[in-house]
Amino acid sequence: MIERLESELLKVLSEAQEVWIASALVSETSLDLILRNINSKAKVCFLVGINLPTNPRVLTHLLEIESKNTHTKIYINKHSHFHPKVYIAKVKNTLSAFVGSANLTTGGMSSNVELTVRQEGGEARKILEWFNTLFLGSFARPVSKRFIARYSRAFRTRRSVTNESEFAVDAFIAEEQLGNSNFKGQFFTYKNHIAYSEPYWEDYGAYANSEREAVRDKLLELHESIFPQFQAHGLNKLFPHHRTQNITSLPNYRKFFSNPLQKSLWLHYGKSERERLSFGSEYASFLNHARIQIIFHSNDVGIWLVLGKDGTVNPDKNRFEAKLNTDRKFMQTFFYQLKSLPGVYTLRIGGRRMDCSKIDSLDELISFCTKSDLSDYFIISNEFAPESNALSRANIESTVLTEFQRLYSIYLHLKA
Repeated sequence: MIERLESELLKVLSEAQEVWIASALVSETSLDLILRNINSKAKVCFLVGINLPTNPRVLTHLLEIESKNTHTKIYINKHSHFHPKVYIAKVKNTLSAFVGSANLTTGGMSSNVELTVRQEGGEARKILEWFNTLFLGSFARPVSKRFIARYSRAFRTRRSVTNESEFAVDAFIAEEQLGNSNFKGQFFTYKNHIAYSEPYWEDYGAYANSEREAVRDKLLELHESIFPQFQAHGLNKLFPHHRTQNITSLPNYRKFFSNPLQKSLWLHYGKSERERLSFGSEYASFLNHARIQIIFHSNDVGIWLVLGKDGTVNPDKNRFEAKLNTDRKFMQTFFYQLKSLPGVYTLRIGGRRMDCSKIDSLDELISFCTKSDLSDYFIISNEFAPESNALSRANIESTVLTEFQRLYSIYLHLKA
């Protein structure tokens, strides 16, 4: 009996020679997770549903990876919704089947209340026979560009009709919980966190947008209370964005966004406009420089030191990379700074992460950084659970200012 499917499933998939997956709903995030962890030589068959519905971008991704080893079909039957959650893997001569309630989504894999049962041997073979009957049957269609184009139009229409009522139901559940839950007295409400939960990452309707705007209003309220205290707390070289509309990130999707998923919102501080422009107009953007920020997600609120935008190089990252293997004194200071942080802090560079308290030596830190992709995310972070007392209306100011002070000396050390 498995309550959190992700870790056990990924372990099996990493060793599998053949994989069969049938899921009523598939998200981009979880599909990427599966594809990153699956044995690269495995033969894979996906049978995907669209009744819930799966986003067209997932189907596009599956079409892009179609090959002699990877095949996808869409199950379409007007008389019956496709609703299974089945994962089958063959490792050497052993067949394992995971059957339960978990869709191939972040919620299904790790955060929802789900239950999955693992079957092997004869029972697993029966489940594979069931899969093959559907996959080879008349209701399973190969994915194609034409199908995706037609489905995309229907998907947009359905989302516009249903998103407000879906959000309203989630909000009702949240309000019911607020009366006697750990969210009473919190600065951010449970409803605020719903606005950034997975079902709404791609919801650009008016209702979802207004709920994200409400989170932005909270961050701006926090800014108004903490920024006047920066000087008194020794944070005199941290500045908000010079444009009022960019003091926080934008709460609603714009066409120029590199990532269309609305997963987070942040309030950030960094270099002044004059200091940024001193590096040249190509580095004028606030995002191209080191920042300290409060970042809001559905399941946490983080205090982050970010060394520039992910996927890019910038003055701060360039300086760090230049000093990484040539300036041992610089790295020694960085090592001591990380070790001075409370044990809850994490260093993350790209897909690699390390607890700051567990970095045992300077050489270990240098090795970790050297093996990481410095053009990707470079984050030193502390995440708070949404119901943490540190985020109560009474405590959030002192929490943010204290954590900013802890990161400030590192910010000054790392910025160019």
